[in-house]
Amino acid sequence: DYGGLTSGANTCVKKGFRHYVMTLADGTQIDVLITHMNTYSSSGSGHINAQHAQLKQMAQYVNSIKANNRPVIIMGDTNCRYTRHDFQTYFWGVLDSSLVVNDPWVDFQWNGVYPTYPSNSLMVSDATGTSSSDIICADTQKGEVVDKIIYINNPDAPVQIKAQSYLRDYNNFNGLADHMPIVATFSYEKQVQ
Repeated sequence: DYGGLTSGANTCVKKGFRHYVMTLADGTQIDVLITHMNTYSSSGSGHINAQHAQLKQMAQYVNSIKANNRPVIIMGDTNCRYTRHDFQTYFWGVLDSSLVVNDPWVDFQWNGVYPTYPSNSLMVSDATGTSSSDIICADTQKGEVVDKIIYINNPDAPVQIKAQSYLRDYNNFNGLADHMPIVATFSYEKQVQ
């Protein structure tokens, strides 16, 4: 009943996440989850509860594919913000504790320090629909958007990935979507077994 399933850009892609196995040129494989999670609204807690349930479901799914022994990249529209959603309880706290989680936005824009939950949202300077309690970041790269790239390494896996950059890419926005693209580059390293 929650999530803006039948209006505007919410109808473009089904809600939830999809799993793909990406094979690199040398045969290295990475699990990729593409998200389009429930949208949020200020009208009651139903939307937040639905989003928290989806975060939990995604973490449980990552746990279920841990045996693949591959890195995982989660990317797309989470419709969540670290300042507004309880990632500690419903995502990080659900993930297998041996997994190592990173967000390139947090690493490159906030020196690895996640925003506090709950707190005032760190909005990009071109954001619309902000509230008076939001913090508008003059450096728009520091603003948090609902589109995220989260990557997860299993320390025992033969391949480890690491983000090398993060960018909210204004130069390549062509107007075909309702969100500005975010871009991260990655390197990977094969561990000696």
